[in-house]
Formats: sequence, structure tokens, C-alpha cells
Amino acid sequence: HVQEAQIIESKNLEAIKKAVFLYGGVESSLYTSMSYAGERSMYYNDKNYSYCYIGTKKPNHDVVIIGWDDNYSKDNFRDGVKPEKDGAWLIRNSWGDGTGSYYNQSYFWMSYETFSLSDTAWVFDFSANDGYDNNYQVDGGLNVARQESYRKLANVFTTQTKQGVSSEDLKAVSLSITSKTNVNYTIEIYTDLKDKTKPTSGTKQETATTTGQTTYAGVYTIPLKSAVNLKPGTSYSVVVTTDTPAVDLEAAMTGDINDNNLNDI
Repeated sequence: HVQEAQIIESKNLEAIKKAVFLYGGVESSLYTSMSYAGERSMYYNDKNYSYCYIGTKKPNHDVVIIGWDDNYSKDNFRDGVKPEKDGAWLIRNSWGDGTGSYYNQSYFWMSYETFSLSDTAWVFDFSANDGYDNNYQVDGGLNVARQESYRKLANVFTTQTKQGVSSEDLKAVSLSITSKTNVNYTIEIYTDLKDKTKPTSGTKQETATTTGQTTYAGVYTIPLKSAVNLKPGTSYSVVVTTDTPAVDLEAAMTGDINDNNLNDI
């Protein structure tokens, strides 16, 4: 279960270090002319297993940052591509183990000044047991669309009817907010909707209303202040209000905008 996904600006060195310390690794991207087949690169120093690219080509490869050394000498990098200052990330790569036809690309040092490092780094917080038995979601595709128009949005779901299940407890809501940081949100739950096209036409579960603020941009699983009991075959809505337009839309879906300024998420 992915509990959270955080997006950190790659220029925020201290935030990335903290994330590596807390989670063990941070995913990012970089431009590399290295090859899993052992092709030599003018930006790679075989002796010190160090890499520095200061050109303008876009990232073309994903790696994981697993450590850092603020004192890693700039002189450890190859002549002609040396950075101006000391400091480097320890990178875990997916190519080779330093034996056979490969040269050691499983781990290498990459300068803080590597230009092509993606402008963001990703942290994925997984848990082996999420504590949930079921997940209601808009299952339309992998991509989300960022929007800048609406602060209040909603999804409507119909609960499953399953033999032996007399009710379910809604315990948490997942939000995708990948474009902005420090977003204030309010989550409201309405049950037994009278009209599925009107997310607020049901009974508002006051005790479940949950407020908070995100930190980094990303995807969050937010526990509700109080669980909501759901009966089989009934409709409920999740209504989210933010202080700034920030909640992502499902890119493969279309939604109807009504007079209450609600939209599908």
C-alpha cells in the first residue's frame, strides 16, 4: 500500500537528505550517456565511480539517491567536467555490478551540481498492511491532470453488495495534489445521496469532517476524523475543499460542473 508520495524540489538539498534518512531512498532522474552494456562516458570517472554532467540535455534515466557526502571532493570527478564545489549524492543504479563486461554502475557518486538532475525527487512511503479491506477509486488511467480553476470538488461512489458483508467503515480518503505545497483542505462525507449528480444531496456526516494541511506536493492517504458506516448498495460522496485550486483531476475522465462549483476528481 502506498501511504504517501512526496515530491521534493531537487534544489532543496536538506529536504532530500532528510527524506533519504527517514525513508532510505529518494527517486529522481538524470541525463546519462552511460550504458548498461559498459559503454564509457566522458562524464564518468572509472577510478572514483563519480559522475558529473553540466550540459543542458534533459533527464533520460531514473535512479535512487541513497546517501550523500557534503565533503566529497570536486577533484574526484573527471577532468573537464569538474563541479565548482564539493558535495555529491550516493546513487543506487540498476546497471551491472562491476564484473564481467560491466563497469561499476550499481553505485556511483553524482555531483550536487549535475545540471540534468530532474527538478523533482520522489519519495514513496509504503506499508505492508494498510489496514483497509476495500478501496473505492476513479479507475480511469495512470495520468492525472492538474487544474487551476476549482477549490471544491467531489467524487460519488456506490458501495458494493457482497454476501456476508452487512456494512463497511470508510476510514480514509486519498488526495492527489502534485502541483502545490502547503495546501489547506477540508474533507466532507455525505451518505445516502438522493441524487447521484448532486454530491451534497445526502446526509452530511459531521463527525467525519477532517481538516489539515499538506506539506510537500504529492499524494496523501488522510485518515478521517471519524469512520463513516456505509450500507451495501448505497451512494456516498467525498467532497474536498481547498484554500487554493490544487486537487488533481483524473486525466481520462470528464466531469460536469454544476451550480455548486463541484467537479469530478
